[in-house]
Amino acid sequence: MPAGPQDVDLANTLLRTVARLNRWTNRRAELPVPAAQARVLSLLDDLGASRVGDLARADSTSQPTMTVQVDRLERLGLVTRQPDPDDSRAVLVMLTEAGAATIADIREARGRILAPVVDGLDPPARAALADATGTLVRLVETLPPIP
Repeated sequence: MPAGPQDVDLANTLLRTVARLNRWTNRRAELPVPAAQARVLSLLDDLGASRVGDLARADSTSQPTMTVQVDRLERLGLVTRQPDPDDSRAVLVMLTEAGAATIADIREARGRILAPVVDGLDPPARAALADATGTLVRLVETLPPIP
C-alpha cells in the first residue's frame, strides 16, 4: 500500500527535525575533526570497509571531494586503504583503531551537548522521548542498505 499524505507529512517532519537537531548539536560540540570528516568516519562506521565512490554516493558528494576527505583522514591515521579482495584494481577505505576511537569521541561530545536539554524535560516528556527513540532505532534497523 502506498504511503498516504499524512505518512509523507510525518516523514518530512521527522527528517526536518532530526536534521535541525543534528545541526544544533554539531554547532555546539567540540569535535576532534571537521564535520565533513566526521561524516565520513560515521559512514565508515555504519557501512564498514567501502570504496571511495560508494562513500561519495552515500554522502551525496562527488568522488573527487570524497577522495580529498579520505586523504586527509588517512594522513591523520584515522582511516587506511587496503586492496579490495574482490577487485584488484580497487581499494577499500576502512577505519583504523584511532578512527573508531575518534568516531566514539565525536558521538560522546555530541551526546554531552544534548544531555542537559534532555535532562531538562519533565518525566513524561523524557519517557515519551525514550519511547520515540526506541521506535526510531527499530525504524532504522528496517531500512534497506545504502546501494
